[in-house]
Amino acid sequence: MKQKAFTLIELLVVVAIIGILAAVGVVAYAGYTKAAKVKATNANHKILLKSIAAKFQQCSTSSSIEYNINGVKQTVSCSISAYTHLINAANEIGAQNPWSGGNQYSANNDNFKPSKGQTNLSCKAQFTGSNKTCMLTTNTGDQDGVNYDLQDKITME
Repeated sequence: MKQKAFTLIELLVVVAIIGILAAVGVVAYAGYTKAAKVKATNANHKILLKSIAAKFQQCSTSSSIEYNINGVKQTVSCSISAYTHLINAANEIGAQNPWSGGNQYSANNDNFKPSKGQTNLSCKAQFTGSNKTCMLTTNTGDQDGVNYDLQDKITME
C-alpha cells in the first residue's frame, strides 16, 4: 500500500511562496500606515485652525467664550490674550500625535521646527507680528528632513 503525502521540496516551495507574499505585504502595509498618519496630522492641524477661527469669530459678537475641556466647561473672557484662547482650543480638541501617540499640540513653542506629527503654537509678536496673531506650524511627517509642512496664521480681531 502506497501512502500519498507531500514531498519535502513541495513543502519548502510553499513556505518560500508564503514568505515572499508576507514580505510584500509588510512593505505595502508600511506605506499605508504612513499615508494615514500624514492625513491624520493634516486633519488635526485644520481642525485646530477652524476651531480657533470660530472662537475668535464668537468674540466679535460676545464678551466671552465657553470651552469644554475633558468634560469641564470653562468660560473665558474675550479680552484675554489670543494665546490663552489658542491653548484652550487645542486642549478642547485634545488631538493625539499620530506618529508618537502623545499630544499633537505643543504650547508656547516658538521653535518653528516641530518634530514629526507635532504642531507648535505661538502668539508672540516677535514671531507673528502681533500679540493678537497666532502661528500654527505643523510637521506632518510626509517628508523627512523638512522643518514643517503646514504653517498658518490666525488673527483675533
